[in-house]
Amino acid sequence: MISKIKLNLLNYAGIFLFVYIAYLLTFYLPGLLVIHFYGGSLYFLCYFIGIIMLIVGFYLWFCSIYYLRIIGKGTPHPFYNPPKILVSTGTYKYLRHPIYLGFILLLLGKGLIDNNLLLILELFVVFPALLLMIKIEENTMMKRFKEEYKNYGTKTYRLFPFIY
Repeated sequence: MISKIKLNLLNYAGIFLFVYIAYLLTFYLPGLLVIHFYGGSLYFLCYFIGIIMLIVGFYLWFCSIYYLRIIGKGTPHPFYNPPKILVSTGTYKYLRHPIYLGFILLLLGKGLIDNNLLLILELFVVFPALLLMIKIEENTMMKRFKEEYKNYGTKTYRLFPFIY
């Protein structure tokens, strides 16, 4: 029988492998198939906007995971060591899924910096998957925190501030 420590190590190894493969597919494979969509004087503007998106995306992603870990006493994963306390401060004060918004901003920023239309178009593939994950996570959180999560949901936006 596999001990709990070995099982945890296997889970972390699996998560690391998944993230590493996703990273390679997201950032390096499209670099091989670059379709430039701007040039000339737009280059510096798009590059600057891309840098801002990367900074904001990383901030959202990092701070959200930090709040889930420290305040929520868990991980962002809804089924493996989920938060024990509903986090409604920091980035979660305004958004229910700031990690996903951070990921979207990272992807858009990388696409603008690299002048790569494929990275931008990849959002059309990623976005439906994110919406499905949001639905699953919100159902899980509703079961776990019941009325507290329902009240939290009425005060915050799901993914995009002031829009959705």
